[in-house]
Amino acid sequence: MHFGACLLWQAEHAGITVSKIKSGSARKCSQHTHRQAFFSLLVSGHYSETYRNGVLNYRPFDLGFHPEGTEHSDRTDEAGSIFFLIELEQPWVGRLLEYSAVDDLRPRLCNPQASWLAARLYSARAGIGLSPLALEGVVLELLATLAPCRRNERNAPRWIGSVRDLLNATYACRHTLGSIARILDLHPVYLARTFRKFQGESPAEYLMGVRIRVAMNQLANSELPVSEIALLSGFFDQSHLTRALKQHTGMTPAAFRMSAASEPQEIHLA
Repeated sequence: MHFGACLLWQAEHAGITVSKIKSGSARKCSQHTHRQAFFSLLVSGHYSETYRNGVLNYRPFDLGFHPEGTEHSDRTDEAGSIFFLIELEQPWVGRLLEYSAVDDLRPRLCNPQASWLAARLYSARAGIGLSPLALEGVVLELLATLAPCRRNERNAPRWIGSVRDLLNATYACRHTLGSIARILDLHPVYLARTFRKFQGESPAEYLMGVRIRVAMNQLANSELPVSEIALLSGFFDQSHLTRALKQHTGMTPAAFRMSAASEPQEIHLA
């Protein structure tokens, strides 16, 4: 679906494809159709799309949504443009329609919350990588921004604590949003939207915090090799732990272990 643009990188999981593409200078593309629904985040440059009912003009870090079968023409400026694309197989959009009746699923520029979510996903792909839980969670949150809020809960539902307990107890497992939703008998779109509303972060972000604290405990209070600590804590490998710990604390595992050596202390989980 890149129509002559250069593919810089791509990753796929369970019907979700994320990719970074770069278009050439002053490119114009005539009327065409996209088979899949997708979100497109303009990372740099300028971009405009023309539809039957209007024009969408993008600025950097604007996010657009396109339903499957979208017909449009588009153009970029002389400097070219870089995009982050999130392409979705039909079942993902189907989950949104299960959750909420969306009467006007049309091409649009998304709200700032959706742009922020997509930008975080783009940053994660460029940094410490994507887990299935993180990718699925952000996609479901993005889809939820297209629907009216179905429930106006003022207090956190009890299941928020159940999600935290589950992730604290099974931090080494390879969770997905769907698997957590099935365990708690929740709709995954509702889970993704409501957990962030009351917890202030996604389930994947919460789980990353748990894994980092577990690793820090092991680094401070054991002599296990860093590679073993990484696997026991739920990271893919030692380099994954190193990137995550440095991003969150500014320290490598070796530096953290050295700083904690003089005064080991227990780091409690939330």
